Amino acid sequence: MGIFKVSVLIANILTSPQVTNIDTEYDGTSITLYRWSEPNKVEVRAYHVIGGKHTIPMPRTEGKCDDVISTSHDMNTIEEAWSFFQSQTSTL
Repeated sequence: MGIFKVSVLIANILTSPQVTNIDTEYDGTSITLYRWSEPNKVEVRAYHVIGGKHTIPMPRTEGKCDDVISTSHDMNTIEEAWSFFQSQTSTL
């Protein structure tokens, strides 16, 4: 979490993160979201994938081999990234 602590310092956020556990699929993985935010400041989010391999978390896709290699299916990374950048436009 070191790089995220640096990001929080750069964003000048003094509060503790809001912590949310994401576990929507029974795939042997879960995701913990750490979210730092304060009014009128850039938000910082960190996603900690627990039990997954070095893959990008994505929804389950029928017929793909990624189901075999411990990919987390608890979130859609592309949608999360888009949501994050959309929410930041008012603070940039």
